[in-house]
Amino acid sequence: MEEFELGIGDIILGGSGAGRDYIVHQWDGLGIPSIRNSDSQRPQDYGSFLGPDVPDSRDIRIDVTIRGDDPADAVMKLNALLREWHLDTRTDTTAIKPLMLRLPGQQTWRLHGRPRRASFETARIIGSRIDGTLEYFGADPRWYSDVEHQTALALATATTGRGYNKSFNYGYGGSGSSGVQTITNEGSIGTLPTVTFYGPVTNPFIENVTTNRRLRLVYTIGVGEFIVVNFAEATVLLGGAASRYFAKSGEFWELVPGPNEIRFGADAYDAAAYAFIEWRDAWI
Repeated sequence: MEEFELGIGDIILGGSGAGRDYIVHQWDGLGIPSIRNSDSQRPQDYGSFLGPDVPDSRDIRIDVTIRGDDPADAVMKLNALLREWHLDTRTDTTAIKPLMLRLPGQQTWRLHGRPRRASFETARIIGSRIDGTLEYFGADPRWYSDVEHQTALALATATTGRGYNKSFNYGYGGSGSSGVQTITNEGSIGTLPTVTFYGPVTNPFIENVTTNRRLRLVYTIGVGEFIVVNFAEATVLLGGAASRYFAKSGEFWELVPGPNEIRFGADAYDAAAYAFIEWRDAWI
């Protein structure tokens, strides 16, 4: 591919190449997003105390021309675009519709948010073309890999002790397998995974040994049951539906850029128990 492509649903917005139905002239908001700071003024002194800097959400603006074979065809393509540039959130207020991006020679990335506005000059169709502007709200400023990675984790046979940084031996204080696997975030910024615990297992935990961060469920998951922990949405759902947030202890951690040593453990070993971790590489 020689030209960039943006996409939403089944619609591809491209460059100026021959055969393009949707020609992109300009886009804004794809670089580093604005920063939301937590600085505070020094009382009766110069300057401020620095606080955490957090990338804010993105507002994407895309100037586009729709090209049809004739005016009727241009209007038909406009209607197709408007159908995709819409998300009905009345029944699901957390719904997203990813905006896809592919640059020459690069993999496809996705931005998680919603289309918010579309403005077109339908009363002024010139040479079977319609000009307009699309606006997209990227609630999460990170660009994610379109490919979602998945790995199953066996329960550690060492049921006591704690996993330490990879410069030491894993699972001090216990015996048997440490249950540690290496998971790699190929991006440039931390990414939040989703972890599913499958029973039977008592008080399971998932730990990023690399960053020394752990999340535990003080809960017994029975045979045939599972709990989905979505780190990005901060939810803990039995069967993917019923909240068990009260069972959570510890913190929702990130997979940092590069390799991460991940350990799945519990109060007791059961060969039938396992965890399933899903993640996307992330860039800013």
